[in-house]
Amino acid sequence: MPKEIGSHPPYKPAVILKELREQVGMTQPRLGELTGFSRDDIANFERGGTGAGSLILIEDALKCYEALATEDKTGDAISAALAAAALLADSAKNEVKELKAILAAARAQEKKYKAEEKRIRALKKKLFPRHKADERFLVAPFTKKAVTRSPWEPGGRFNPLR
Repeated sequence: MPKEIGSHPPYKPAVILKELREQVGMTQPRLGELTGFSRDDIANFERGGTGAGSLILIEDALKCYEALATEDKTGDAISAALAAAALLADSAKNEVKELKAILAAARAQEKKYKAEEKRIRALKKKLFPRHKADERFLVAPFTKKAVTRSPWEPGGRFNPLR
């Protein structure tokens, strides 16, 4: 269900974009030239489908409204651009609030996990005590030593039996 802002109806940039473009008398290719989008992008935006490339971001809608405002004599495109800009600001504020809430929840979860990890380590230490002599083997695991061969050993390069 679309979000409503205050008492205003939900913002539908696809419908507004097509109506304004037709009202101004601008073609899709011309709008594409002014905004940097292709004609197909503009057509997809106006269709407002749910496929890839058909959803219009508020920033893109704002760019389209600004381009329409250059040839709009009624001022409707400017009004739409202002509405899109206001919605963009509101959605950014809401997104920041949501991200702060997610971050706070993640920090609380991290704190909980760290406390649980500390509790488990203390419990393991209590249940499985180690002798000091064992710690030297736990700190530095066994490493492979480089094997050096004498050239005269079997398999060496100077061994005549090779």
